[in-house]
Amino acid sequence: MVKETNSIFEKQQTLLKDFRNDNFRKMGPGRSPPLSFATRSEKVKKIQN
Repeated sequence: MVKETNSIFEKQQTLLKDFRNDNFRKMGPGRSPPLSFATRSEKVKKIQN
């Protein structure tokens, strides 16, 4: 019994992580990009100039 509930709990945890990662990816450049993305695009602009 304990092993079964534990595995179910672990599955829920991994599902939660996947869900969060998915949402973070969807946010992407469209809405509010993470700082690393912004700095990266700035560096690219500087290189192009």
